[in-house]
Amino acid sequence: MKVLLNKIWTFIYSIFSFNFYKSSKILISENTRSSLSKIDLNINDNYVPQGICTIKDLILISMYDSTHELNSKVCIIKDGNIIHTTLLDNKAHVGGLCYDDIHDNIWITDRSGTTSCYEYQDIKNKFEVSAKYKKVQICGLINISGYKAVSYITYFNNRLYMGNYNIGKKSRIFSYELNKDGNINLDSIREYNSYSFVQGITFIELDSKILAFISSSYGINKSMIRIVDFNT
Repeated sequence: MKVLLNKIWTFIYSIFSFNFYKSSKILISENTRSSLSKIDLNINDNYVPQGICTIKDLILISMYDSTHELNSKVCIIKDGNIIHTTLLDNKAHVGGLCYDDIHDNIWITDRSGTTSCYEYQDIKNKFEVSAKYKKVQICGLINISGYKAVSYITYFNNRLYMGNYNIGKKSRIFSYELNKDGNINLDSIREYNSYSFVQGITFIELDSKILAFISSSYGINKSMIRIVDFNT
């Protein structure tokens, strides 16, 4: 039954993707374009890349061990080369990470609906790190297996935005303000309805508008990015 349902959703998703690409208008201006380059990570072990964020000229990528024997890690890349790797204090899938430039912290999705906060300088300079803050999200994000899960996370205007991945039904995005210590203020929650198959979200300010870029994918089907006017 599970295989049959996956095949049905694969078919539906492929049709939905095609219609979206034919009918949608993509908003972009010349000053948002940048040159693209290919980075070969030369990963020869069992680690699987997951989340990505940038800090100035550095790229940070979170990875988990597919054998679930080793802890997850964060690699720092500069000029196409891995210059530093640090092990985290968990074996989570670490599907997303983001940088809080006000408090100089890195937030990474953790296990069982939690998000963990690490000091950026620790990740940059140490080979093993422990979380500065670990927050259980009481917002009720449930993944496709029915477990509490935060699938992706991003930072914008001193708020964290996090959501879950769902097949065939709308997911939700929850937002929390960070307090003066850089920790989550659980009383500042905002909730937004989202789409099925969402993998990540990021924001930009363009022509006095705040735009959310919401990525979606399912298996080997066409992926998509929706660009949405967003009221934060």
